[in-house]
Amino acid sequence: MILRLDIRFSPVSIVAGILVAASGPVLADLSIPRPSFGVPEFAQPGGTFRIEARAAAALDSNQWSVVLANDLRAWTGAVEQVDYGLFTDNDTATGYRLTVRLPSDISPEVFQLAISHPDAGAATNVNAVGVVPDFEDDFYILHYADPQAGGYEPTNPETGQCGKNGSIREIHWHAPAIRLINPRFLFDTGDELDNPYYAYSITNYQKYIEAMCQAGVPVLVTRGDNDDMISTEDWRRTIGIETYSLALGSFVVFQKDYNENHFSSWFTNAYAASFTNPAVGFRLFGQHFSDSGASWLPPAGQEPGLMLVGDIHMNAVIQADPYPIFATEAAHLKGAVSLVEFTRDNAAWACPTLTNLPAAQFRLMESGAVARISSTFAAPNDGSAPSNTAMIANQIPRRFRNGRLRFQMPFAPAGYDVSNGTVLAQYDYNEGSNLAVLVQVDIASAKTTEVAIQPSAAAPAAHGTPAWWLIRHKLPPNADGEDFDEGDGSPAWQEFIADTDPADAESCFRITGAGHPPSGSLEFDSSSSRWYQVLGCSNLPGGVWSAMPDLAARPGAGGPDAFSISNPAPYLVYRLAVTIP
Repeated sequence: MILRLDIRFSPVSIVAGILVAASGPVLADLSIPRPSFGVPEFAQPGGTFRIEARAAAALDSNQWSVVLANDLRAWTGAVEQVDYGLFTDNDTATGYRLTVRLPSDISPEVFQLAISHPDAGAATNVNAVGVVPDFEDDFYILHYADPQAGGYEPTNPETGQCGKNGSIREIHWHAPAIRLINPRFLFDTGDELDNPYYAYSITNYQKYIEAMCQAGVPVLVTRGDNDDMISTEDWRRTIGIETYSLALGSFVVFQKDYNENHFSSWFTNAYAASFTNPAVGFRLFGQHFSDSGASWLPPAGQEPGLMLVGDIHMNAVIQADPYPIFATEAAHLKGAVSLVEFTRDNAAWACPTLTNLPAAQFRLMESGAVARISSTFAAPNDGSAPSNTAMIANQIPRRFRNGRLRFQMPFAPAGYDVSNGTVLAQYDYNEGSNLAVLVQVDIASAKTTEVAIQPSAAAPAAHGTPAWWLIRHKLPPNADGEDFDEGDGSPAWQEFIADTDPADAESCFRITGAGHPPSGSLEFDSSSSRWYQVLGCSNLPGGVWSAMPDLAARPGAGGPDAFSISNPAPYLVYRLAVTIP
């Protein structure tokens, strides 16, 4: 993907110089045990996350490729470290652990993960990585218990149910409402399908996944008693590991499988270890729950901040002390959910929902496919309209502070402004012909909220840096000639052209290494949305910089990159240039 710069903007390239003296694989099966649809990983823009990959041993660590994609475009992750050993299935099975750094400009959305290696093939998991602007900001989740689909189409179109249980079609009806509310994640505590429906085919779980992905948020899933007909092997292939923990900064989540205790010792130890980690500020624990099965209760002195459970099929406080346990109505009852809020103040997490649970519980649907919260657009939201207005009609007596819209617009050099919302990200797609504008909306309770978007009225900064890029990085307007004292010596306009982070001294356009004569190499950190070229000069000062005839300009790899200079003569000095296509 590329970012086009209006021709009147200049310059469109910058250079870094360094002196250099003249001078059929067999593919093996590759899979991604984690992150997966039901066990995602979370990361902040510019931050790291981990991938567990299963493949043959002794693969070249430098050949891994990682791409994150939504429905509009893709971003390339930089693989910083590769380890091989007991790194999969809660450190019980052999595989690879990849540490991957996200680009700083990635949008805070949920992404499909694709990895590949020339000696192992390729693998993809949907809805696998959630990008969060800041882990320590206040947020909310939706507890989504017991969707329990008993068929694809409902037998009762008014309720969406198939028999006494749910339907896949009903989940599709819930998804747009969940997307608007935009919880940090959907917390699914078991009974995804009803037993007889699974018995028809494992593809019915894949239909459930397809429906859930339409919500556009990460989903954390565990297994319930009505999921007991699916084998553990099939569950892990489709949903993910059945018992796990994951961290979002200082907020840690645990989910425990109801049916089996394959990881009981691991889970007990991992949970206990969280109490010796001073960085952990809150523990959310989820499981399907009853007096039978493999339900697990924390030991005394290791109480979670909150336990959310499935199986109960009603809104209830199961326990208040020594730690709270909440149950939520079955999701197949017109999209019943609980909105659970978490706030952070003075470096401590709190859960305000604990003081008023009834106010947190509601249903997404009114009748059939009619949602109680929905959006309409004045113009088609397909990238064709130069301005637009969205109307969010909310009949639920709840305010959703972190609501979200995404506008698809024609490309505009200065980006877009919105009224009644906060721009979280703007990124190009469709080969630079369009911009997607992700907007956070404070959705008012039980009324209609209007959000308008139009091309930015702000003039381009002096060096041509788009206003939307300065806003994204919290930089003042017309300040693109400054470096903001982060220490790398690069003014903001150069950071924009190089696609680096103006707030990070380690993120700048520079040559990181060079080979030795008679041949050589130029090593550098690259962006997949920028193009790079090597220029040579034989006589300084005053000599002519010429393109290297055997090194054509090309896009960056998105991470560590290099040009190999196999025929350096007659040049003595080389220059690396980065350009916005």
